[in-house]
Amino acid sequence: MRSADQIPPDVPPYLQCVLNPGDVLYIPRGHWHYAIATGDPTDENYAPSLHLTLGIDCQTGLDWIGWLREELQDNPEWRSNLPTIPNGETTAIRPRLEQLRDQLIAWLQTPEAIDRYLDTLERSDRSSLPFSIPSQLGSRIFDHGLETRFHCSRLHPVQIVAIAENETQIVIAAKQATIKGLSTDLAAKIFRPEGFSLLDLADWSPSLDLDIDVIPLLTQLVKQGLLFVDIPASL
Repeated sequence: MRSADQIPPDVPPYLQCVLNPGDVLYIPRGHWHYAIATGDPTDENYAPSLHLTLGIDCQTGLDWIGWLREELQDNPEWRSNLPTIPNGETTAIRPRLEQLRDQLIAWLQTPEAIDRYLDTLERSDRSSLPFSIPSQLGSRIFDHGLETRFHCSRLHPVQIVAIAENETQIVIAAKQATIKGLSTDLAAKIFRPEGFSLLDLADWSPSLDLDIDVIPLLTQLVKQGLLFVDIPASL
């Protein structure tokens, strides 16, 4: 990405070449490049030329700093106003900044500061789940009544984590959801590879009310793309 305060170099290029069909030129990060089409458009043998640049998106230390900023937004101490600087007097603000600095250093020295960012990178690097129409739009999810079957993606591993009692986190591919009122045991059955039907769910947890508990839960899981509705072979 070009910085606003940088201008192109005014010296001759150290490399000048012509790319032919099928050629690829790799340009390391931080090197200026300028591409122009060759040939004379008035020539009867002239063929249009297309300049296509593919960028490789890599994580940098600045990305980690950006993630830290988002994490700190949940901390009220970092969202609090800093003391004012009346007439250039910094006596009040300096101790506050030193306090925040010390808190940040202490947290950065814990394994959590790196582990949580690594978890974020691992999730963001996963492939996307497919999109299923019309069920993922909230339409025709329960067309087959109690025999309606559901399944999770068979191409992505499912990670089930107990956050608290009856509160479970589900991670599939790049999607993540925290569901209250769902135990890890029931979540493991819902997200099993072979799928399940509404009748199966009623056997697993008979205390759940179909209209109040089951249908809203499954509707949300389908709309979020965490579950898919089985389509009978006859259709």
